[in-house]
Amino acid sequence: MKSTPQETVRPLIYGHRGSAVLAPENTREAFNLALLLGADVLETDVRSSRDGIPVIHHDAKLDRTTNGNGFVSNYSLEELKQLDAGYHFQSPSGKRFRGEGVRMITLKEMLEEYPDTPINIEIKHPKTEFARTVANVINDSGREHSVTVASFHGGVTEAFRNAAPQINTAATKDEIVQQYYRQFLPGHLWKRMFRNNQASPENRATTEPRSSGLAYSTLQIPTKFKKSLFTLDLSNSDFIAYLHDQSLSVTFWTINDIEAMVTLANNGADGIVTDRPDLAARIFEL
Repeated sequence: MKSTPQETVRPLIYGHRGSAVLAPENTREAFNLALLLGADVLETDVRSSRDGIPVIHHDAKLDRTTNGNGFVSNYSLEELKQLDAGYHFQSPSGKRFRGEGVRMITLKEMLEEYPDTPINIEIKHPKTEFARTVANVINDSGREHSVTVASFHGGVTEAFRNAAPQINTAATKDEIVQQYYRQFLPGHLWKRMFRNNQASPENRATTEPRSSGLAYSTLQIPTKFKKSLFTLDLSNSDFIAYLHDQSLSVTFWTINDIEAMVTLANNGADGIVTDRPDLAARIFEL
């Protein structure tokens, strides 16, 4: 396996929850560090406070990352702002953030504080009405052309698309599976037989959306996907090239291994989501 990427290959680097292994996830500290290390895009998660404010947080509960306990949605924004968001964190070097004033932030604050950075937002809250709230925050911030929105909840994604059709979204689970099996239809197999299998990299490191004519502009996927009794390999160059044929981009999560980053880059991945933007910086000379 090659340990270095091809010279022309440079996927976008997404700072997963900022830089989740290096600083308290989904905080200014993690986002700032990711950008300092050269990340192109900030990846984050939103949940709802009790008073309906979109806040940056991954888990449904507060216990793993803060000194709070219970569900995020049981706390008002004012109460959430009092919590220590670095309470349990320790970096690989042993650095701790407890008592250092690390706080949760809102989606509105994040969009305002990183105006020149593309942001990938995953809606974690399962209620469809919250999708419309997120859409309103993005539109009010003027960031509708520099964000991409995803959700594991298909109904939430559909509600978001209806509320903000001009904002790029990622494919849902069902749409990902549909794309995987469609690649084996005769017309696509014929193209594969006569295609140069090396994906073209020249436009890979760009945040400009592709125009696919579909409801989504990108797939954000793991390298493998479990479906019923089968495990689908989503990271091979044929599937990536098939997606590119449809003007779809493809980003893989969550990749913290150097060899895996290199392999995905050489296979044609448009983006790599990582907790370790420091490793990505070393590989791709960010």
